[in-house]
Amino acid sequence: MSPPRTPLLRPDSYFDDRTATLGRGLAVTALVTLATVTVVIGFGLVFAANIDGTVETSNPEYPGDVFCDGDTPSGCTEPATVEQDVDRVLWDAIGSVAGQTAIGIPIIVLVTAGGLHGGSALAGGEGGFGRSLAVAVWGLAPAVLAGALTVAALAVTFDPLTVSPEQSPETLRQPALAQVRDVELVGTMLGALATLWGAVIWRFGLLHQRGVSGDAATAVAGVVALLFVLSSVT
Repeated sequence: MSPPRTPLLRPDSYFDDRTATLGRGLAVTALVTLATVTVVIGFGLVFAANIDGTVETSNPEYPGDVFCDGDTPSGCTEPATVEQDVDRVLWDAIGSVAGQTAIGIPIIVLVTAGGLHGGSALAGGEGGFGRSLAVAVWGLAPAVLAGALTVAALAVTFDPLTVSPEQSPETLRQPALAQVRDVELVGTMLGALATLWGAVIWRFGLLHQRGVSGDAATAVAGVVALLFVLSSVT
């Protein structure tokens, strides 16, 4: 029987059969980052498919009232607000979140790897930081699946919304967020399962890749997972 290709289902066998490397960890980090950005875009697709209309937004060509009082400098003949298709507003917001995600995921991987590496070092762990990084990022992979399932749940439950120019983007945000909260419990449950799943991956990764005892691996993985839970509720 060939060894498992990922540790998602059989982390014990996976990490026992091969040595985790920095190169492999970086490759998986790139894949997890790309997949997470795709999940963010998935949320955008759900919103774009179910929210229609136009909204009134600030006109970037208008210099502002403070510059237009008294004299008439260039641009003051432009209207202060303009109508925009809601899709443009949505995708501007989603694009911003996607960009932050692309930067944030590698940082989260590094911080997680640092926690696993430092914790296992206190327990006598051996092996370079690259091993810890590979273990760390594999443990974060289940969160991507949880996010994708949350998008699917939102797509099924989201009721279409129609907005008008009289509504500001802030007014639009409230009913949209209300519907997101309807699937918040599902997302929370999936997130908790993903954290538990990730902790199991970290546990076996530390056991085989850092050479610590089973109890030490469980303790370090558990502490890091607990920190994730605490950070999500604060």
